[in-house]
This record gives sequence, structure tokens and C-alpha cells, in this order.
Amino acid sequence: RSSDLPLPFFGNRAKPRSIYEEVPGTLPEFAKFSVEHQEWAPDAELIPRYTQLVDLYGIVKDNSQPILAQSQIEMEVQLADLIGRGTSTPVAYENFTKNFFATDHEANPNRPGLAQFSNYKTGFNLDYTNLSIALDLLDAAPGPDGNPLGMPGRNIVIVSTGAQESEARKLLNGDYIASKSGNATESNPLKGRADVLKLTPLRKYHSGKMWCVIRVADQKHRPFIMSQVLPPQMYLDGVEIDSHSQALRSVARQGWKSVHGFGYGWCQ
Repeated sequence: RSSDLPLPFFGNRAKPRSIYEEVPGTLPEFAKFSVEHQEWAPDAELIPRYTQLVDLYGIVKDNSQPILAQSQIEMEVQLADLIGRGTSTPVAYENFTKNFFATDHEANPNRPGLAQFSNYKTGFNLDYTNLSIALDLLDAAPGPDGNPLGMPGRNIVIVSTGAQESEARKLLNGDYIASKSGNATESNPLKGRADVLKLTPLRKYHSGKMWCVIRVADQKHRPFIMSQVLPPQMYLDGVEIDSHSQALRSVARQGWKSVHGFGYGWCQ
């Protein structure tokens, strides 16, 4: 099912007031987000009766780790799909009229024209200059009142290839970088400004060159949403001799399932 997630959207700017003035009020504003919850599960592995009789516990023991690992890989793939399709997926934030990654977002969709911002660039390779620009644009993104949002939080650089990861770690972890002249080094002002996350499935988008910088400020203010109703769990059913699958097919079934959804959060 699809879940709408309205969040309070405080868009009133400060104004000079008389000390004798009663401060007026406005109706509350909201920003809209949505997540579609679905049950996810691969086809179950069938375990024939005689295999169960010979080595049931061996099968369970040997398969549990790769089954659970597969569920985590599936989560990474779905997150990568969410990010990769952000350039072509309209979002609830602007009433499904604009893609998540766009060059002309409204800072406050309830007040069109107040301020705009871009969260999408093309031909923007990961290097010192562009990473500095991306972090600066993240700081300068306007909030619902038109002023810079400026929320503190954890910055994360998401990359898709080994070359991008190496460059990002060098720029964010190194004490020194090459100077502009190229024949010396200087202190690295980017050190410690962000963490690096390699999301390998993201390389199937945008010719394997996609990367992004995000900020996770708190539980409500983040660019991507993951909502779990049922976390990934392994199951083994049909072991009992009188179970439905044993009685009809002489097999047990093993696999994993989850009920969750990914969605887009704050474009800023």
C-alpha cells in the first residue's frame, strides 16, 4: 500500500515587531512525501523430503548466512534504483509535477516563487572543485522560508565505482592535497567534511558515473526514506510431516521475506 507522509513545514520568516504587538498567526503548512509498502521475497528454495531426512540441519545452517546476505544486497539495489531513477521520477514534494533531481525546485511548494534551488548537475565529475561546490550548494539550499536551510547533520558522498571511491576518500580523508600549481601540497580543507558510501548497484545508471552528496539531519529531514513494516527475515516452513507442502509435494521451503518501501524525502 502507499503511505502519505505529511510533515510540518515552517515557512514564516522573522519580521520586526512592536513590543506592544500581538504576533499574528497563519495556518500550518505541510510538505508531502510518500512511500509504497510492498512485500518482497525471492522464490523459495524447495528442499525435497529425502534431502531433509539426510541433512536438514546442515541445509539450514549452511544456507542461512547467504540467504540473509542476499536480503541485504536487495536493499542496496533498491536504494540504488531509487537514487538512479530520481532524474525521471516525479515526487509528492511538488505534487508530482517535478522529478526528485531537478534544476528548478521550489524551496516552498506552498509559496511558489519564494526561492528556487537545483539539486541536479550533469557533466560533473567527482574532483576537488566539484565536491567543494556540491558541499557548498548543500549548505546554501533554501528552506521553506527562503533563507538557507543550514541544518547540521551527517554529510555522505555516495559513489558507484572504485575510481570514484578512491578519489572521494583521498579528498575527504587526506591531510594534504595537490596545490593549484600542481608542484606542491597544501592542507586539505575538505578533510572530515563527509563520509563515503560506495553503492555499487548505482553504476548501472547514467553511464556508470552517477554520484551524489546528501545530508542526514535527523529522522524527519533526509533525502531518502526507508520504511520497514517487517525487516528481512529468513523462513523455513513445511518441515512438519503434516504440513501443507509436505502432504502435497513432500518438500519444505526456505527463503526470506520483507515488507518495506523506499521513497523520496527532502529535495534540499
